[in-house]
Amino acid sequence: MDWICAHCKFRNKGLSGKTGESVRCDNCGADKSVEKYLMPDETYSAPTITDPKLLERAMAGANWTCRFCRSDQRALHDHCQACGAPRYEERLKNPPESQSNSSAEHAVKAVEPADPGEAAANDGDLSVISPLTRRLRNPNAIVIGTGALGLTGMVIFLVWLFGSHEATARVEDNSWKYIESLQQKTLENGRGWDSDMPEDPFNVSCETRQKGTEPCHPHDCNCRDVSYECNCTGGDSYECNCTESESCSPNGNGSATCNHYRSCSTCYTPRSCSTCYRNECDTCYDECPVYAKWCTYQYYDWPEIQRKEERGNEMNVKWPGLKANGPGQRVIRKEFYSVQFTDGEHHWKMSPRSFDEYRNYPMQTRHRIEYSRAGQFRVLQHL
Repeated sequence: MDWICAHCKFRNKGLSGKTGESVRCDNCGADKSVEKYLMPDETYSAPTITDPKLLERAMAGANWTCRFCRSDQRALHDHCQACGAPRYEERLKNPPESQSNSSAEHAVKAVEPADPGEAAANDGDLSVISPLTRRLRNPNAIVIGTGALGLTGMVIFLVWLFGSHEATARVEDNSWKYIESLQQKTLENGRGWDSDMPEDPFNVSCETRQKGTEPCHPHDCNCRDVSYECNCTGGDSYECNCTESESCSPNGNGSATCNHYRSCSTCYTPRSCSTCYRNECDTCYDECPVYAKWCTYQYYDWPEIQRKEERGNEMNVKWPGLKANGPGQRVIRKEFYSVQFTDGEHHWKMSPRSFDEYRNYPMQTRHRIEYSRAGQFRVLQHL
């Protein structure tokens, strides 16, 4: 990119000039400082650069301004090529005397602004822009920060909900319930499909019977002529109403990036079709009989003839006391237990599976427990 020297008013051609150096005047040798780069009147007239060294300059990023002589310096240089000052003078105010050049240069790179506009904002004040201000100027950083905050909140909530906690709790209530069912063995006569017979039938006699129908023999039905488009021509798409444009933006170091744009609409050739007909049919089915075995049989059932229940608290458990009279009767027993704990603020309930487990929780006994707010609960130790 061209620039006009402030000393001799000579228009320098930048990398295409006689010295190929766009930060020093080809006429008087003065270093470029406050002069602005000029966009070419026609971007296609700008030279095409293929030299790897020159491309490295262009890709290095924006130039930096020396704080002593105010000359433009390439991002590739750590010291001013005009006066020799180290680059950290560009960023820091009153660097420590004990700090070596190498450590100072390292500190500068850590706080260097992300874009030329931010460096320009620091020209009047040599203090470094804070990371928070830099994030606030970047809307993408705000979006990412908001998403990260929401994810962090979700993780905190899950930890709060499923995280385990230990406490000492006492038994504030316990209860038990015993149920006995007296059943009588009864001979039953049954009939039905063989697939529905109970377990262990005897005196079974079966015959084949029809058990409903099922769809079979598919065939065409409800046939009719249906129209459709045929022998079509045209309707092909092509680009039309095309326009071309070019946009360039300076890189801040004597080079510019240009993009070529082409925009077109989509047009279609006229489409013409004939009308044709074809015969279409539905698929219909016949109903065919389905056969299975129909059986008569005998079996034993155990209907309930009496039920008793006992319930209570503490450990004074007892069964209702139903008795079976002979092999034709039987007693089915079921037992249920419940224990409720509290630490004075929270309450938990558990259901022991047997009396041996239930007997560990008399009233007012204390236990070390583990729980979560999601409902998990277990006893760790009897105290």
